[in-house]
Amino acid sequence: MFISVHACGCYLCNDHSGDFIPFSTPDQFMALKEGKKIPQITEIVEREPQIIFEQKALARLYGVRYQFPNPAGEYLRSHAAELMEPHGIDLKERLYEISILLTRDSIRRSSEKKDKLIVESVRALDELDQVINILSERLREWYALHYPEMERKVQNNYAFAKKVSQGTSRRNSMGASLDPGDEQVIQEFASQILMLFDERKRLESYINEETQKIAPNLSSLVGPVLSARLMSVVGGLDELSRLPSSTIQVLGAEKALFRHLRTGAKPPKHGLIFQHPLVNRAPRKLRGKISRSLASKIAILSRVDCYSSDFVADEVEETLLKRVSRLQGESK
Repeated sequence: MFISVHACGCYLCNDHSGDFIPFSTPDQFMALKEGKKIPQITEIVEREPQIIFEQKALARLYGVRYQFPNPAGEYLRSHAAELMEPHGIDLKERLYEISILLTRDSIRRSSEKKDKLIVESVRALDELDQVINILSERLREWYALHYPEMERKVQNNYAFAKKVSQGTSRRNSMGASLDPGDEQVIQEFASQILMLFDERKRLESYINEETQKIAPNLSSLVGPVLSARLMSVVGGLDELSRLPSSTIQVLGAEKALFRHLRTGAKPPKHGLIFQHPLVNRAPRKLRGKISRSLASKIAILSRVDCYSSDFVADEVEETLLKRVSRLQGESK
């Protein structure tokens, strides 16, 4: 006995006869797609334990044999419309319903992936940095009316906002005096900037922790922050794992790459991976070769993290360091 499952039902046949059993709703087919057993097929398998499925996943689910193609599947594909007509099923309409459900399921599964949360978190962090920089610059210009000398004394934006929020003692300053109400407004503005700095710290901590869980190998080699940024640029870990090392090498340097293609300028040797110490601390003449080696290891580890649970970062890093050491020795 052979069986083949279709979006609208299942077809059984043997050497002498065949029978089409329709699904009452598309949800039954979706349940099978999700790896769940449904009563109709369970009953058939119990009645015919030697049945042979055409779909490998369903054969594994029900613990029976598998053969592709099999006679049931071949007949179902060539006579689908006429098999469903007696049951009042419009093939095109049912396939349309199934396609909508499959699309929704695909979107849901994609949204549930943790790396998508990391991608959005990194983008939120970048936007938060922009907001902090804009507001910090506004605070400096605002407070310079009262105490212009402080802008040169305190370069760090966080330290500047903290001093302003706590109030400063200004002696021999050429700035204008402030009324208590004016000073209070500026101090409250500085306090809001400090809150944004605290939020940034919490968000960065979250990104570090989650990236190490999602991509432990990649995080071990290049650090969680750079791992998260690479995933953010391409849209996720799965997307990163599909890229060749040559593309990973120049991620983040798209403007320079297109300038090279358009005008013939020198091609970029590295993009985001310049943030890695092995690249940014290397002699200028070796950066291209080291970037290429690092990108190849990133490509390997992103695939390991995406498709496996093995931890191989230590061995890969050791190989990379030997390669870098050899390059440095050859350049002397």
